Amino acid sequence: SGTREVGVKPKFEETLPPLLMASLITAALTYPLDFGRAMAMSSAVTGQATRQLSFTKGLVPELAKGTASRAIKFGMYPIVHQALEKKSFWKNRPTACRCAAGAIATVPEIALITPLEVTKLALQLDGVGANRFKNSLIQATKNLVKDGGGPQALYACHFGLQARQAVWTAVYFGSLPLILQQSSNLFAAGLIAGAFGALVNNPIDVCRSVAQKDLLTAWSTGTIPTVQYFPYFGRTLDAGRQVVSARGIPALWSGSAFKAAHLGFGGALMAVLQPVCTRFWTHLISLQPHTKFNQVSSTHKVTSLRGGGTFIPAGYNPFGYKLTPLGLEFIDKVHGFSDTDLGRLLASLKSSRKRLSAIKSEWLELLRFSKTAQATRIFNQLEQLLHLALKAGLID
Repeated sequence: SGTREVGVKPKFEETLPPLLMASLITAALTYPLDFGRAMAMSSAVTGQATRQLSFTKGLVPELAKGTASRAIKFGMYPIVHQALEKKSFWKNRPTACRCAAGAIATVPEIALITPLEVTKLALQLDGVGANRFKNSLIQATKNLVKDGGGPQALYACHFGLQARQAVWTAVYFGSLPLILQQSSNLFAAGLIAGAFGALVNNPIDVCRSVAQKDLLTAWSTGTIPTVQYFPYFGRTLDAGRQVVSARGIPALWSGSAFKAAHLGFGGALMAVLQPVCTRFWTHLISLQPHTKFNQVSSTHKVTSLRGGGTFIPAGYNPFGYKLTPLGLEFIDKVHGFSDTDLGRLLASLKSSRKRLSAIKSEWLELLRFSKTAQATRIFNQLEQLLHLALKAGLID
């Protein structure tokens, strides 16, 4: 949706802010589910709910981690996917290409967020104990580096976290387009893809959660002098064997309900919020004053015009649409405009205010009888054209 010209690449300042907004909102709304997942998974060995985690103590690092994680992952994926698509090996393997791109996109993500994940867990554990960190992310980081064995303490069980994230992201991006072929509901498709990915990677996450919790608990109680890095999967696999030995293979899916809800809801929110936040940010950019017209990006020449535009997507208006005086002037006085796709669509609104459903019905009926290329184009791009007209102030 929107008014971006074909072939024009979005600028950094146009894409990052809406991605960060969507990521922050999703992180905040899904934190309670993430806390429930952590509670269930960290107690996978005993089968009893742990009381060692504090809900509020891990809130700040989780919001920072969740926002950064999603922004990097959802920002890197299209870049990696576009690069892989150019390789002959992936051209006839679209699903495998999406899965590979998703997994690769998590490498910089995990390199950045592992310290936040470790610090969050340290704060949650500290919340019921000695309260050494005073609910401070900075203090927890300093203590881990100073007393926990150096900067490597911030990367405890790093490879277990990398495996967890790569599996979920590969499944999510690999399955989402396939689900959308069966249902056009973006929220439902994101929910199913996210929940499916959560169920697939749950065993890895259980092993990683138990390993990290045991490691940080042993260090905070003085059982071990430092938080050891444990490269590769050694510590994570040991934790998995411990879980299976104590409670059997089904225990590897401890917390799966919370995790499926957390990542399913998170996947659904990101799928829906990204385009919404992008439209909102585009609207804010369009309201900024420009001293010279040639400074306006060619991408936003239409959206920067101050008419009766709105960032709400076409189709969400319950009252319908009608021509503004500016729209009527375009149709009547701009030579050739009424023959364009947008002009033909606006001309159909001259008689009265119409709701989206009525506009769609009229153009569907016209398409059935005329079957012209222009009618087909207008019907297929109806909402985009209405959104463009709203932005330009041609309809209200």
